[in-house]
Amino acid sequence: MNLSLRPVGAASPLGGWETLEGGGSGRTAPPLPRSAVGSALFEAVAGRVRRRANGGSARAGTGIGTGRPRNTAMPKPDEEEPPRPDGGAEEAGPSGGSREEELPALRPPASPPQILSMSELLETAHEISKLTIAHEIVLNHDFKLQAVNFAPNSLENRVKETLHKAFWDSLKEQLSASPPDYTQAIQLLQEIKEALLSLLLPRHNRLRSQIEEALDMELIRQEAEHGALDIPSLTMYILGTMAMLCAPVRDGEVQRLQSLTDPVQLLREIFRVLDLMKMDMLNFTIQSLRPHLQDHSVQYERKKFQELLEKLHNSLDHTTEWLRKAAAEVAAASSQSPPHPAVSSSPASLSQGAVSSSTAVPSPTSVLNRGYMNLLCWEPGQKEYPETLFMDQARLQEVQSQV
Repeated sequence: MNLSLRPVGAASPLGGWETLEGGGSGRTAPPLPRSAVGSALFEAVAGRVRRRANGGSARAGTGIGTGRPRNTAMPKPDEEEPPRPDGGAEEAGPSGGSREEELPALRPPASPPQILSMSELLETAHEISKLTIAHEIVLNHDFKLQAVNFAPNSLENRVKETLHKAFWDSLKEQLSASPPDYTQAIQLLQEIKEALLSLLLPRHNRLRSQIEEALDMELIRQEAEHGALDIPSLTMYILGTMAMLCAPVRDGEVQRLQSLTDPVQLLREIFRVLDLMKMDMLNFTIQSLRPHLQDHSVQYERKKFQELLEKLHNSLDHTTEWLRKAAAEVAAASSQSPPHPAVSSSPASLSQGAVSSSTAVPSPTSVLNRGYMNLLCWEPGQKEYPETLFMDQARLQEVQSQV
């Protein structure tokens, strides 16, 4: 399934980027990228590309989605132990030491250095962003879109306020000129029309036709050329349409707009309320998509992971080490377990049982269970989380704190 969410009002100078957050039960979901390409995801994938451009010699860098430097360097590809031909583990030595070096290598052979173009890099980061959004929608029932609120004294807020003030001052000068210049106002009316149409459902054919007729941009341009453009009447129609389409929680916002008489201030507030209405529609769409995503989440995530692996062949280093460590612990525990009473009845049976225990390959289920148990005592800041579990890191750390 192809899920794509874009920032609200990106085409308008009034539009603000959205942030994807979760809430409820005192837990905050892991932060997600505010745009199609989040900075942390971009840096992570770019780090992979830089290391491949250097021939793959320096393995220290960032993991997918972490954006933090690794604390220890991974082994170089030429230092990896080749897989055993028989695919099994050797018998434990008499010293009873660790069996990690005796296990078959789980890591595939190192691939040659690969350099991704900028378009491929952006596409990969976008795919990771969509995968993260879909995963969060399925698991977090409180997932919703919320507007970005910058701190009043932050640099981002000052830049935003400066740009907005310059834009609306320019519009005021155009409308106050003699004769008035409606170039910028017509552009804003076009964006308002597109925003209203985006709020319609497929069955709203009659209302769609009414909006197309009332906000006929060709007719509006002709009226502006002849000095007959009536902006107050157009804004009153827009407010009436917004009152029909908005959620009940926005009724008060729309009613307050009707008391504004300054056309510039009115247009500015219309854009603000339209952004809120579009966010309400997106949250409603997410709620509608959740049952469908839950039915197909496994197939979707498996397909996306496979596509990412084809582009970034060495992007599961931490996951591989996590599973190798769990497999070594399971194998060491099975070799030290006491023999079955029925086996200990005869020396021949005891010898045969010991050989079978030492040569048995751990099952994938036991290795995975051990790996998840190890996450309950994970050392944050000293070990990088497995890439396949990074989207659930906040949830797993909450379980760890409860344990």
